[in-house]
Amino acid sequence: MASILKRLHRATEFESADEVQEFEQKLEALIARGAVEKIPVGKPLDEVNPEIWIRDRKSGEVWRYQAPEFPLKGHFGKVEDP
Repeated sequence: MASILKRLHRATEFESADEVQEFEQKLEALIARGAVEKIPVGKPLDEVNPEIWIRDRKSGEVWRYQAPEFPLKGHFGKVEDP
């Protein structure tokens, strides 16, 4: 079963502030309707940039989101071993 999170943002990075705003609005809508939930972060990508982990309630997949601090483009991708 494919995760709804896979369709939320097809790239692993963000190119603009508008793209980030649209992504965050869609993510909050999914959280509000209970399709996904925030969970505690296990092993972060790095210790400097904060991230959140989101679990798809149907598929069980966990994805990480690091908001960009331009010129750093952030990250959105599946956690391989949560």
